[in-house]
Amino acid sequence: MTTPLERLVGLLPSAPADFRDYSDMVSEAIFEAAQKDVDAFLHVLEEEPTLMESGTVVFALGAIDDERLVPLLAGALESKSSNIRWSAAHALAKRKSAVPALIDALRDRAPTVRAVVIEALGDLGDTRALQPLREALSRPGNAKDDYLSKLLEAAIQKLTA
Repeated sequence: MTTPLERLVGLLPSAPADFRDYSDMVSEAIFEAAQKDVDAFLHVLEEEPTLMESGTVVFALGAIDDERLVPLLAGALESKSSNIRWSAAHALAKRKSAVPALIDALRDRAPTVRAVVIEALGDLGDTRALQPLREALSRPGNAKDDYLSKLLEAAIQKLTA
């Protein structure tokens, strides 16, 4: 019986003595599978949604230029794991169609996720993000954090220049 991961990437080699090497091998296999056959990759993800709880899977999806992935990645912004949400935010950072999902993620509880989202919204240049960024600047969690405040100010500047 094959595991969900094996359905995604095929049979995996035997684990080497050092787990870190195996982890790297699995990560590379995921990236290769995503690049090789997007349709097959998406099919497995539809049947095995728990695979979206892997930061490597989410990050691999970000390397694929396919708009069908935006809803899947936007859904990953709702994960309980800040690592998954961070990976999803990075994966969506260059996609204009992801602006509404990124705007929603401005309220993420993790400052690391918010930082990625703020930079993405500034870089994407969509003025729909202007008011939400201004509102985010006044939130206590952002206002007390010098780094996030500077990111917000820079994103707002990019959108008003």
